[in-house]
Amino acid sequence: MIHGTAEVHETAVLGEGTVVWGGACVMAGVTTGVHCSIGRCSELSRAVRLGDHVRIGYGVFIPTRTRIGHRVFIGPGVVMCDDKRPRVNPPMGYTPNPPTIEDDVSIGAGVVIGPGVHISSGAFVGAGAVLIENLPAHLTVVGNPARPLRKCTVCGQRKRMPAWRQYRCPSCEHDARRATYAQNRLRALEHYSGGQPHCICCGETTLHFLALDHIAGGGNAHRGSLGGNAGHFARWLRAQGYPDGYRVLCHNCNGARGYYGRCPHEAADDTPAGAVVTRDVEPYQTVVGNPARPLRVAAVLEAR
Repeated sequence: MIHGTAEVHETAVLGEGTVVWGGACVMAGVTTGVHCSIGRCSELSRAVRLGDHVRIGYGVFIPTRTRIGHRVFIGPGVVMCDDKRPRVNPPMGYTPNPPTIEDDVSIGAGVVIGPGVHISSGAFVGAGAVLIENLPAHLTVVGNPARPLRKCTVCGQRKRMPAWRQYRCPSCEHDARRATYAQNRLRALEHYSGGQPHCICCGETTLHFLALDHIAGGGNAHRGSLGGNAGHFARWLRAQGYPDGYRVLCHNCNGARGYYGRCPHEAADDTPAGAVVTRDVEPYQTVVGNPARPLRVAAVLEAR
């Protein structure tokens, strides 16, 4: 439904059940999902994309090429920016840098979101906050500038957190930054696996045992240049659009290739002396100990 006083460009694509209230302005190239609501006097600039079930309040401004996920609530008077240094006449080569909002995000009334800010899924932004930095998943921020509220969005406990633990709940130990890292890692594994994450060598599917490998080598040096953190590497892959040159291997195959030059399952069945075998041994599996247990090459390499 489109109100008679609303302006919707002919090239805009509105999903089924979407409502545009009076005085709203929907510009060229805007695309919405199903059952969205665009509030009175709100403006959606060119090429904005909304997911399904997005609710936009009164007087909201969303700049060009902003991406908003599914089930997002945006309160009245929210302003999103796409330029750190706005000018009447932008310089040559100017490129807008709009924010990105993932799924299940709630944004309170009167919030100001800076250019290029990425709000991860499940986050909450309190009314009147000024958000100038990326927001991890399942975190609540308030104030100017926005800072984490001492309340966990998972268990709901409100307790005082030391500054060095501002992203971790003292009650349920939920870590917002770790949740964001897990999301980035899973997306990278899914991309380089072509769907369900698995080791391209042996087919291992347990997420705990999978790793992202540099095909041409130099993985340690590359990770070191990014801060030496696996979370930084997964975030870098996402920012670069998942470039070629990487693959998914389990820790066994990855460690064995680097140390022995081959995977353990590429050799014949091997049961070292002294092992007491009480269960069936899988094909191409190495077992040791009493009782015999599968040998994990990655664990051996760490011990060395």
